[in-house]
Amino acid sequence: MSHDPSFQSKAHQGGIGGSRGFTAQTIVLLHRLPKLFDDPLFESAVLEGQEDFDLHFKRPEGKRLHVVQCKATSLDKYEVRKILDGMYQRYLSDPRLYEGFELVAQAFPPKVEAVRQGAHTAAQVRKGYAGTATDRSTAPDFTAQVDAMLTELKCTSGISVDWVMEYLSFSTRIPSYPFDEQDVIDRFASQCTDCQQFGVQILAPFRYAAAQLHQKFALRLRDPLTRQELAQIVHDACQAYKDQVQQNGVKIHVDHWRDPDGAAIGEADHVFEWRDHYDAAGRGNVPPAGVTAQLLRELQEFETRNMTVWKNAEVQFLPPCSISAAFVVGYTFRRTKGYKLSMPALTENWSFDPDMSQADDIHLKVTGEELGQDARSAVVALGVGRNITVAVRGHAEAHGLTGKFVAYRTSVDQLNEHQARKVANDFISALRDLDSAGVAEIHLFYAGPIALAAMVGSLMNKIGRVSLYEADDQRTYHLAFTLNT
Repeated sequence: MSHDPSFQSKAHQGGIGGSRGFTAQTIVLLHRLPKLFDDPLFESAVLEGQEDFDLHFKRPEGKRLHVVQCKATSLDKYEVRKILDGMYQRYLSDPRLYEGFELVAQAFPPKVEAVRQGAHTAAQVRKGYAGTATDRSTAPDFTAQVDAMLTELKCTSGISVDWVMEYLSFSTRIPSYPFDEQDVIDRFASQCTDCQQFGVQILAPFRYAAAQLHQKFALRLRDPLTRQELAQIVHDACQAYKDQVQQNGVKIHVDHWRDPDGAAIGEADHVFEWRDHYDAAGRGNVPPAGVTAQLLRELQEFETRNMTVWKNAEVQFLPPCSISAAFVVGYTFRRTKGYKLSMPALTENWSFDPDMSQADDIHLKVTGEELGQDARSAVVALGVGRNITVAVRGHAEAHGLTGKFVAYRTSVDQLNEHQARKVANDFISALRDLDSAGVAEIHLFYAGPIALAAMVGSLMNKIGRVSLYEADDQRTYHLAFTLNT
């Protein structure tokens, strides 16, 4: 049996087309559903064929239809004329039933495009300048654009300027053909995160829902799909996702730090995309404080919105990542908020729970300590396998950090999971002691396993303001993140 490996072969192209099956109609409807889900006046959608669908609304004055015809290509004036003639004939069959007709395509002839843009301008003017001279001047200009379009199209159905202005609209909001499955689904999923009724900000369940809706569209041509029925498909996908997370856990990754093969991105269930900001800063460097503050806000806002989804579930944090990112992710998904965070470390997966029964004899050794001039702040260093006392003291002196100075080093250089838990617990106890002594701000420096940094972060709670520092490739420290614990 012969096999053609070329992706340009008919066999491969047919397989790709068959597996995706997206049409202009299904894409446009899929991308409009998120807003329709939260519209109580939207009743149902009817897919009429390969290129058009009707949206049914229950208005105060009765049932109304919005008809949408979708073309994956650019249209010439003859094609536009034929479509508009068909729309108008449908309107004449029951004028009271229709509230609008819309033509969606990649691009339109110049005079049609002028009307598309002119309609947007006219709407903006009516919204912001109603009754003004600007409004009175803009309206006739738009009327002239519509008249010029109809003159060029030579519609034979008796379509008037007034009818076009009241009922007809044009749109180019459609992805380019051939349709990319991932882009289609991701756009739908991203918009669904704004739907109030679902209460989920994670893309994963909405990607699954998009596939389910796509299948439903294919099976129910010319059969009304109600808003409740369509929304239930998404609700079910969200619930199934929540159940799956509780059973199997979830894997997260922060894409920003020396991950050449992208393995973690492919394995993660959710990826926080910080790559552009860190690439702009340069290899081994930290973005400016304003950027990291924004990244931290986005991370914490994400956690707030998704607490009910991941709470009490196993959340595995996938490396690689920077030390400071490990701290802030650990803090964001900390134990006091109900998270069960873990992270791979060497050959083990370190889980951050209180069990230290096998910690053996490990403790923190003080390698440097000074009272300092500012009693309200402290410079604290922790080294695992390295003594960073001199480097941190030098940075503190050079940058005017005049608080109490204390540096620690673990009594064991290579830690196992239980030893790491004890180190994290003892270190947090030391930070709490500083807080109890009136220290309101801690400047924290660290060298050691990434997983231990995340573990310490997950235990941070009510220890004041913590400024986290990151060393670049030249072993120079930079302020990375500030946590208000």
